[in-house]
Amino acid sequence: MRRFTDDAGTVWTVVLGRASYGEISLLFSRAGSIEVFSAPLETGTAAEGRDWLTDLDEADLRARLAEARPWLEAQQ
Repeated sequence: MRRFTDDAGTVWTVVLGRASYGEISLLFSRAGSIEVFSAPLETGTAAEGRDWLTDLDEADLRARLAEARPWLEAQQ
């Protein structure tokens, strides 16, 4: 889990998500909101994804957030 601040000053939490079919994604949630956004993560395992998430800087997290779609939309 990581926390970061976007360009507008909003605090976000990002965690790894894993679908039943093995896809690993980044799940973003805004402080004070129940809405979740999802962005695919190009990694083979959850362990690799965890290491990747740990190594990302905030600029990379903001870029991934800009590409994220609402989680419910991403499930369709």
